[in-house]
Amino acid sequence: MSIIQRHIVRHMLCDLQDRNFSMVLDVLTRFKTSEIGKAVTSLDNDQKDILMKYIYRGFAEPTENSCGSLLVWQEKVNIDSKHLEQTY
Repeated sequence: MSIIQRHIVRHMLCDLQDRNFSMVLDVLTRFKTSEIGKAVTSLDNDQKDILMKYIYRGFAEPTENSCGSLLVWQEKVNIDSKHLEQTY
């Protein structure tokens, strides 16, 4: 693969990641606050880790009104993770 081809592929992957992030952030911010806890408890630990990566990126690249929603998501993930640690 040539340098130009690698650059094109890398650019396409970055664009895909950005679009994916935008879509996930949109979904997270559309959740009702009362439903976030139930959604978090339905996730396994690997899925919660992935969710936290999106949350942190959302804090780094905030959109209008996203930070408040992301704080609730982060709180619910942390509460659920602490609950799991106490049960073991």
